[in-house]
Parts: sequence; C-alpha cells; structure tokens
Amino acid sequence: MSASRLPLRRRFLWIPAVVLCVLAAQPATAKGRLSGGLGHHPFTLPANVLFAHALGGIEGHIYTNSLEALEHNLALGARFFEVDFSFTADGDLVCFHRGLESHVGLTVPVEEVSTEEFLSHTFDGRFTLIDLRTLLSIMETQPQMYLITDTKDDFASSLLQIATVAASIDPQLIRRIIPQFYFADQWLDVARIEAQFGPFATVIFTLYRTGISDDAVIATVIEGNVPVVTMSTSRWDPYLVESLKGLGAAAMVHTVNGRRHVEAWLHRGFRGVYTDWFFTWERPVAFSGGPPLRRLVLPGSSRAVSPGGASFLKNAVPGCLRVAAPTEIY
Repeated sequence: MSASRLPLRRRFLWIPAVVLCVLAAQPATAKGRLSGGLGHHPFTLPANVLFAHALGGIEGHIYTNSLEALEHNLALGARFFEVDFSFTADGDLVCFHRGLESHVGLTVPVEEVSTEEFLSHTFDGRFTLIDLRTLLSIMETQPQMYLITDTKDDFASSLLQIATVAASIDPQLIRRIIPQFYFADQWLDVARIEAQFGPFATVIFTLYRTGISDDAVIATVIEGNVPVVTMSTSRWDPYLVESLKGLGAAAMVHTVNGRRHVEAWLHRGFRGVYTDWFFTWERPVAFSGGPPLRRLVLPGSSRAVSPGGASFLKNAVPGCLRVAAPTEIY
C-alpha cells in the first residue's frame, strides 16, 4: 500500500524514513545543511501572508498583470505580488499570462509579436500592459514590495533575465524577488543564478505543473533546502503540509478568494495564500484609500501615474469576475 493510501496517523510514520533515505545519500555541512542545496535565505514569509495573484484583481478583472492592478493593490496595502512572465518575439519578458491573448487584442501567441507591439495593446481595452523592466523599476521605488515570479516559458532563461535586469537597476532588488520553480531538479537552476547574483529573498517549489508524489516533494525539499512549497487547493494533503512543517518549510496555497475561505485554508496549516482580491486583516473587505504611496513614473517618461485604489470593489467577488477563462489556469 502506498503512503498516500494509508490512514493519516500511519502515513506520518513514513516521514522519518523518507528523510533518512535522502540524508543518507547527501553529505551534510557543519551547520547541518545539505551540501549542494540552496543556500541560506534569511527572509521568512510572514504568517497569514497574502500574495496578490497576477498583480491582484482590479474592478472585477483578474489576470491583468497590469500597471493599474499593481497601483491599486499597492494602495490597498499589498506587499507581495505574484506576476506572470512570458517571452515576446524579441526575447523580452513581459507581464502577461500566455493563453489570454484575446484579452489584449492579439490573434497570435505573445511569443510571435514584438515587445513594442505587445505594449501598444491594453488588457480588456483598459489596463496598461508592462514589461519586466518597467515592473522592476517601479519595484525599486517601493521598498516594501516583494515579487513572486511565475514564468510561463523556459525557466532557467526566464529567471536569468529577471536577475540580470534587476541587477542592472539595483543589485539589491534580487533580495526582494521570490522565484517559483516547477520541477524537482530546477532548484539547481536557482542555485546557479544565486551564485552569480546573490540570494533571492526565498525560493518556492510550486506543484501545479508536476505530478510527483508527496514523498517526492518532501525529498526535493530536503535535497535542495527548499524553504517554501506552494500547492493548489485540489493538491492539498494534510500529510504533505504537516511533513513540510516538520522539516521547517512553509506551505502556501492558491488561489483562494474571500476572507472566510482564506481563513479556512490558513487553519489547515498554510503560511499564506495567493488571492485575486487582496484585503487587510484589520478590515474585512477592500477599502477606500490606503497607506501612503509614492507617485509612480514610468521609466523613460515624465508621466506620473496616479496610485489609484480609492474605489470600493463592489464587484470584487468570484461571481462577478469578467475574465472569460477557466478558474484554475495559474
């Protein structure tokens, strides 16, 4: 009988065996860390943290990855932003979820259009599209902002471009970037880039593209010193979450909307959630105004951008979303 089929109490007995098997195969350092794994990441995700998914929802729209979404959710108090990155025909990363081309007026895949052409469009006819450099330039002006990457193309080359552009703007920016990797051996790509540019804030192993077992996830966390694992609500397993906690790793879950649902998932042992509709724990819903926000100026432009975020999100509930796409497209 596999571990996944055992009763919950018996399944937890498998954890030491998995840990010991991996440890036996790996030499340990003087501090107990596994050699060859990711280096130490001093940053720890705060408890009950909310990641603004695809830069957060705005005016009933999700997956926009837009300038306005970023402004709006910064003004609401969001500090952790997950963003989708796709390559254009020029080899530049833009903030866009591949597969939603119809929402930006494209009739061909984003990888077949130039960066200039892509940026001349808007999402759903109203939201400003941005590229990697613009996003990181804005991030430089917001010292409390952290960026969680969701790369839709080749992982290693995408992450290398992110680190390279960040270093060209401010070498310290990399300490506020949190890469997500997708397959068990990709922590090695993260380690190689960290060796060149310095450590990221932390690193996440996200499971939505892999079908490996819970025990294989645990083995990857041990082998690679992976500090955070993200899973979907449908991938959740109490055995996996408790095993990760026992190893000192945090678990995150996506995508959860509504305070009641967020609280329910946090009570299952998760450090935090990815959400389309950011809220603060002090107030139960999105609210008018927000903390002081520096005016944003697009790189290479004198145009100041209003922080936004003043309108009450009357339509910010799952039943009112206007993106005609599956609810789980990640």
